[in-house]
Amino acid sequence: MNTDFAHYNEEQLRKLGELHSLLGHSDIGSSYLATLPEPRSVEELNPPQEINVTHSVPDVDTLVDIYRQQRVDKVHVRDEHYSTKITRKYPGFVVVKNNHDEVMSLVGEINRLRDKFADAVKGITHYQDSRSEILHQIYPWLVTLQVSRNIRIVTEKIRSLGFTWQIPVIHKFTRLETVIDRLRREITELQPDINLTKQDVERLKQERTEEIMMLSLLNDEVCNDDESSRKFRLIRESNFPAVNVNIRYTSPDDPNDVHGPYKLNFRAPLPLILFSEPDRFNPLKNYVKGERQKRGSFNEKYRSVLPRIGLVEVIKESRRAGF
Repeated sequence: MNTDFAHYNEEQLRKLGELHSLLGHSDIGSSYLATLPEPRSVEELNPPQEINVTHSVPDVDTLVDIYRQQRVDKVHVRDEHYSTKITRKYPGFVVVKNNHDEVMSLVGEINRLRDKFADAVKGITHYQDSRSEILHQIYPWLVTLQVSRNIRIVTEKIRSLGFTWQIPVIHKFTRLETVIDRLRREITELQPDINLTKQDVERLKQERTEEIMMLSLLNDEVCNDDESSRKFRLIRESNFPAVNVNIRYTSPDDPNDVHGPYKLNFRAPLPLILFSEPDRFNPLKNYVKGERQKRGSFNEKYRSVLPRIGLVEVIKESRRAGF
């Protein structure tokens, strides 16, 4: 079994310590952080109608602590039922005025280690659910997506920067036969190893067998109905509101924007590192369903089918949202 993920994780944490020191000795300009509530498991099926945003001016210690975060607090999981499928987002930025080459090099190393960590986790086993159980025996409550997020640097001269809400577009459905086949393959591949005893394997195989029986009965029911009206998907492809950053910048080859405007638009789960002060900045506003930018299937509702893997049935057809 591939256990290199532990090495890559420790290495990226060590490099984050170096980044902390480098930023502490750099000339820091403005900074911003939008603090959002921790998503709860109930919101995986029913996204919130409103999300309140708290604004702050973070210091370097706070920003690097965010980059280091990789676990869900055990107390929160037990008492507040916080989600591990929808990860917490930290829209924000810090302007670094000097040491640009050193920052670029170090962040590049961190991102490469995070990519290697994600690849090594996938190498534990081909099947995501067994992989998660094995990983959490070594790193309890670790959220792989949170550890493997890359830190984004914006080197361009920024004219305007703003954070906005967006509903992800969801297209992909799954078939129950596909999920059943996946569980059968997992049963075949489950074998004792350094992290799984024979008793663990027998327990997991029994759990998978019971899940297959349940899904097979549901599949028979679906086949007897109008199959086109019964749709299933994995909740990890969530319609939970996401945060995008919109950047307008000046090209060094076109400082007067003759052929512009030049734009960047991407998800912003972690604070950005900027090499220039934005001329204009729009902070993230509170989210109110229906009042912000809306895309995709924001009206879908779900019935949980197999919570362990996030399999749900759509019980309310989506409507294409207008702008």
